Formats: sequence, structure tokens, C-alpha cells
Amino acid sequence: MKKTILIIVLIFSGAIIAQSWNNIVTTTINEPNLVQLENFANRDGIHVVVQNSNSTNSIKYYRFNSSGVVQTTTTIETQGGAEFPNIAGDNDHLYISYRLGNNVVTKKYIYANGTWESQSPISLNNQNCGNVDNAYDYRGLHLVYSEFDGSNSYKTNYYLYATTVPSNNFVVNNYADYLGWPTITLSSNKAHVGFHSEGYVKTRDKNLINNSWESTQSLVITDGNERVQSGCDKLFDFYDDLVPGIFVNLYVKERDINSSTWSSPQLLNYSVSPYLENRVRSTVTYDGKTHIIYQSSQLLHRSYTCSEGSWSSEFGVTDYPSFTQSSGLSSASNDLYVVYLETSGSTYLKYRQYDAAPFAPQNPQLSANPGNGMVRFSWTKNNEADISAYEVWRKINTGSWQLISTTSNNYFVDPTYYYAPGAGDFMVTYKVRAKDVGNYFSAYSSEVSTRAEELGKQKVVNNLELDYGLLQNYPNPFNPSTKISYSIKEEGLVILKVYDVLGKEIVTLVNESKPAGVYEAEFNASQLPSGMYIYKIQAGSFSDVKKMILTK
Repeated sequence: MKKTILIIVLIFSGAIIAQSWNNIVTTTINEPNLVQLENFANRDGIHVVVQNSNSTNSIKYYRFNSSGVVQTTTTIETQGGAEFPNIAGDNDHLYISYRLGNNVVTKKYIYANGTWESQSPISLNNQNCGNVDNAYDYRGLHLVYSEFDGSNSYKTNYYLYATTVPSNNFVVNNYADYLGWPTITLSSNKAHVGFHSEGYVKTRDKNLINNSWESTQSLVITDGNERVQSGCDKLFDFYDDLVPGIFVNLYVKERDINSSTWSSPQLLNYSVSPYLENRVRSTVTYDGKTHIIYQSSQLLHRSYTCSEGSWSSEFGVTDYPSFTQSSGLSSASNDLYVVYLETSGSTYLKYRQYDAAPFAPQNPQLSANPGNGMVRFSWTKNNEADISAYEVWRKINTGSWQLISTTSNNYFVDPTYYYAPGAGDFMVTYKVRAKDVGNYFSAYSSEVSTRAEELGKQKVVNNLELDYGLLQNYPNPFNPSTKISYSIKEEGLVILKVYDVLGKEIVTLVNESKPAGVYEAEFNASQLPSGMYIYKIQAGSFSDVKKMILTK
């Protein structure tokens, strides 16, 4: 009996902290003429760039949320014939690079106005190009491509977009086999370029500290696809080994980031797709794991765990059997995002997420909220694209922790206390944890504390000058009651009323003269139906209106 109870407890505990692949989602993105896609994820969502075979509008950009709901659709290129699109960035930068005619084109997303800005293009000798790849870090956008040099060979070029103009041009390799297939990945102090040359898979590293290029390293003789990926202080090179008329093997070699000694090849799969659009996709999650997907009888995933020094078993991301036209893989924190289009059946892009527990919110801070001096608790917004809410917890003095708010913002203004470090009568302590759409919770943030003064006391703390202000009600949505906080700069008549959406007055919460200070009024809606309500304050010449939602 004891063993049975233990097993049940373990199963229940595992369910609480489980992390797994979500169900496959069919998006509303219809791309019947798709040639190639890539994707990138950050806290704003999953960003997808698509190349299709249309005579116009050949490069498109889509952004959808972690549930697969499309939020933005933009035509990036109105001319036909563009190819090799790649997308890279971070939480504040987003770039798309591709070949168009005699140019390698890069466009940057401008977060301030939601538009795409053309960067200075890179001219090619002619229209023969053999892949474009990019990667981003704080130095800028690192870009590689291959071009035909006019003498039966391709050369691999590197550029850096530190501004809108490409710089630091370097010919990584003067002779490459057909196309060259260059790829690029970044480690902390190096850029690593992989390419084909003289029948070999090769790599070459750029030292980003002293801006110098190291010697070329040859890995293996093969003519298949290749991709480099840094992770776990290692450099991985994934490559195909073609066995004519039989099958295509997928191998990986690895070395330490600063080494030139490669491991023996390890066979990952013996029947992968040999086509460029289905080459290995790779990414690294925050926990240091290197992840890959590749096409065999279905789209498969494997990961490399640093501490174990080994690869996981294959996991079928798509249904079996399922052949894909093209696929993309990206990560944010420890979540994975796979986007793909199948070769038969639906022409709509499909999407699947590996849902890991979110990270604990970082950089918790306390300050005085501008205008009314209430305690403002803030933290850095999580990197994950699937965060649904943050839970704010508080304890007073040495009391117990209480959940006081659930918010989609990365801050909370406490309607009960105003900020009074060194002078307040109470010690208030806050912490926060994140929740994602899969109902997984992060660990709590570190705790932050301050002295605070209780709401309703009219004294001005630490020479803080109060201003007129009306805060968002808390909680919101609410059922059946909520609290509305406001501040008054000077003594005078204060009127606070609640209306329905048609402008009909529901109740007067305050109608009296009050001295300068910070106040709180409670609104009880137990007799009212669910819906949106409006509350309005009038104090002297100050007036403000806000909305609140009653959910029963």
C-alpha cells in the first residue's frame, strides 16, 4: 500500500511541473506556393518569414502568438524571384535578409512605428547566390552568403550590419563547391561560419574581440547540406552524407569553441531529406541545450544535454508519416517553436510548441508611483512568448504571503500603501511569479521590501509632492467588488461616480470635500450584471475616466 501511495504522489507531482509538446496547431496562414520558411521567437511572439514562388509578393512576414493566432501580416518583397530568407534578432531588434536579383537585401523592423526599414543592400557579381544566413547579437547583424565568382566556383562572404550600412566585409573562403551553402552561428566572443569547399565541410571562426579571422578547419569529405550551431561552449556541425541511390545519413561532429580538434562523427539519422529547404534547423535554449529538427519519415527533434554530453532519442514533432516542404525552429528561454508546411494536404502553415515552465521574473524593483506616491512594484518582462499573466504576492511586516493581484503588465501599483522608505509605519515585501498559457508557473522572483505608509493618512512622506491621479481599479476584472484609488493634490470637493457603458449613472462613491492625500473607494457590484463599467473622478479642474470589467 505504501508503494502505491508513493507512485500516486510522484505522478501527481510530475503533472504539476510537467513540460511537454503542445498539440499541433493549424494556423490561418495559407501559403500554397511556399518554397522556404524560417522563424524566430521572442517575447512578442513567433515571427515567420516565408519565400513563395509568386511573381510578386515573394517574401512575406507573419507574427502569431503562442496559441497560433496570427497578429500581423506584412509583404516584405513585392518583386518575384527573391530567395533564401532568414530572420534573426532579440527582444528589441528584428531583421530579415534574403537575395533579390544582384543584391543581398536586409530589412529591419522599427518597433517605434511598426514598419520595416531597408538597410543598404550588398551587391553581387551576378544573380547566382548559394544561400543567405544571419545571426544577431549586441554588436549587430552578422550575415553570410555565397556568390558565383565567374570562374566555376562560389566564394563565401561575411558582413556586419552594426548600422544601416554593411561593414567588416571578409571573404571567408575563395573557392566553394556548387552553392557553398554557408551558415553562421554566434558564441560569446566568436562568429562561426560553416560552408562547403573543395569537397569538404569546413568552418572558419572570427574572433569578435580583436576582429580577426582564424584559420579554416576541414571536417569531413561530403557534398550534402551543412549547418553550424554553437551551444554548451561547443561548436556543432550537422552535415548530410549522401550514399548515391540508397539514402542520406545525418551526422554531427563537435569541438570546444576555442579548439580545432573535432570529435568523431556521430550518426543521428540514416534517412533524412537531402533538399536545401529541409536542411537541419537548430537553436539553443537558455538551459544550454542544443536542439535540432530534421525531416525523415516525419519531422523529428533531438536535443543535446550539456551535463550528460549526449543526444536524446528522436521525437516525432509531426504526425507519422508526414513530409514537410520546409520547416523552421526557434526558441525563447526554454520554450521551442516549430513552424512547417506539409508537402501534401493542407496548404496552411502548422505550428507546435514545446512548452517549458517560464523563468522567474527578473530585476524586481520598488519605487514611488509618479503622481500619487503609491508603492510601484516592477520587474523585467519575461522573454517567453506565451506568458499569460503575472501573480503579485505581498506580505506585511512578518505576516503571511498573500496573492494581491494578477496582471498582464510587468508592474503593479499597490492601491493600499504609499512609498515611504525610512519613514513608513509598515514593512511591505513583494515577490512575483509568471504564468504561461499552458498554466505552468515559474519560480518566484527574489523579494524586495520597503517601509510604507497606510492609505488614507494625509501626511506627505519624504517631501513627496502629491498630484491629482486616478488609478486602475484593483482587481480588474473583478467579482463582485473592487477598489479604486485616487490622489488629491489640494483640499477640495471630490466626486467619484460609476456609470454603465451607455452613460447611465450607477452609483456615487464619493461626494465630499477631502484634504490632500491618497484615498481608496470600494465598489460592490454584487447586484449588477457582468460587463464593462466606467468610473469618473472630478476634483477641482482635474477629471479622469477609466474602464473596469465585472466578470461573474
